[in-house]
Amino acid sequence: AMDAVLVVRSDDAKDRFLGSAFLWGEDGLVAVTNAHVVAGTERVRLIDRHGEVLSGEVIARDELRDVAVISLPRDGHARHGLVASPEPAVLGQPVFALGAPLGIEFTLTEGLVSAVGRQVDITRPLRLLQHDAAVNPGSSGGPLVDGDGRLLGMNSRIADGSRVFVGIAYAIAAADLERIVNGLIDETLAPFPHLGLTARPVDRKVAEAMDIAPGGLLVDAVAGDGRAAAAGLNAGDVIIAAGGETITEPGAFAFAVEAAQESGAVTLEVLRGATMI
Repeated sequence: AMDAVLVVRSDDAKDRFLGSAFLWGEDGLVAVTNAHVVAGTERVRLIDRHGEVLSGEVIARDELRDVAVISLPRDGHARHGLVASPEPAVLGQPVFALGAPLGIEFTLTEGLVSAVGRQVDITRPLRLLQHDAAVNPGSSGGPLVDGDGRLLGMNSRIADGSRVFVGIAYAIAAADLERIVNGLIDETLAPFPHLGLTARPVDRKVAEAMDIAPGGLLVDAVAGDGRAAAAGLNAGDVIIAAGGETITEPGAFAFAVEAAQESGAVTLEVLRGATMI
């Protein structure tokens, strides 16, 4: 698996260290990393553990899902990437994080899967693997693998508010990663729409202040030129259900919006004052 790991550097005179990446799929024709690793960069230098240096072009990125795809030169060299494990990660499973934490190249750390299906950001329709293999800035974009070197996910972030590892790391699960990467390559992945609203969960404190039952999302603000405003949402509205499903968890709204992208619309049930609309 370490043979598939790449160090990402800027392809300019500054030669800045950016993070980690890895060869994707059996043919290794592209590399995958986090969108925040390459940011707005169009070209990067990729270095493998044997010292080979490749110039890669960032051909696709999804900033919200935090995935980027880098094309590699077709120079006739056979390269083999990582293939997703046919079985999803399970609680307590030993895992290995590969990458360049703090710029320390080709590092391997070991840990266990701490949780599966953790939605870290309620605005993003992604449930991540949580694990405790040590990762740090620079690990982003590196693979998380099992004991047989099969891909379980891509390391993407550490605990919110932390600048260094505190025992909590998150990886995009291999099944989601495969869907996103293939969609980016095939240009079939619809970008997640910008809704033009900010909202927060109606927890017990908010519910008590509003004299309503807990649950749903309280709309704090609506941008005047966004989709939320066009749909008629106002600040102070409480979104109770989306797509016919009651919002029992704050992050369910993002998944409902993603599921409705093919049809182009999602039906909301909204509490405005004492009236359900």
